[in-house]
Amino acid sequence: MDTITLNPPRPRRRRYSREFKAQIVAACKQTGTSVAAIARRHDINDNIVHRWLREAEIDAPNLWHTTPSSTPTPLASTPSDTFVPVQISSPSPVCIHLEIARHDLTLRVDWPVAQAQACLHTLLALLR
Repeated sequence: MDTITLNPPRPRRRRYSREFKAQIVAACKQTGTSVAAIARRHDINDNIVHRWLREAEIDAPNLWHTTPSSTPTPLASTPSDTFVPVQISSPSPVCIHLEIARHDLTLRVDWPVAQAQACLHTLLALLR
């Protein structure tokens, strides 16, 4: 006689070593690194990585290092995961340009930069 399992077995929780967590935290703390990209690369939910970052800030000496002399080695990052800021030099703007599109209607507003505060008040009044 065949039996049918009504309750399939639950997937087991994954467990991560302290060394692995320390590597992920070190990689996330590098300048220009995306926490989400590192989490995706290691098939980990980014909320877990953010929790590890919070825990590392609170209890760094006790939680992340197995011995006082060991330091986590950062994971190698790929060029696609790094952010490179680019400065663009342009002349100062003369006017504030706003364009709002909704369905087949487009509203375009050009406002002098010198009167930015008045532009803000007008927009706030229109959006109420």
